[in-house]
Amino acid sequence: MTEGRLFLPNGIIFRIMQNKKCIFEVEHIIRDENGVDTGERTYTKYNRCAEIYIDVNNSNEPNQFGADVYKYEIPSTGKIQSNMQSLLNNALLYNKLEYTKYNIGDIKE
Repeated sequence: MTEGRLFLPNGIIFRIMQNKKCIFEVEHIIRDENGVDTGERTYTKYNRCAEIYIDVNNSNEPNQFGADVYKYEIPSTGKIQSNMQSLLNNALLYNKLEYTKYNIGDIKE
């Protein structure tokens, strides 16, 4: 994987990560309720040539995806994919961060 970062004067950070190949498979270890490896594996196939991360307010809080950090995936088709486009537009064009604050381990209601 190759990566680079671009820091803009207004605090926006772009991080671009390029994969060695576009189509790849990732192995997932299955663990029991105690965290012990069961020996079972699952595999997920990905079509992702590169990923672009955008942090609109540098390292300032909240540092949450969809709030001030956005991710775009670029598959072999070259068409950028993201389900966060409207949130990013609000952050960049209107300086409006829309998110639900959470802490790791919090239970969603």
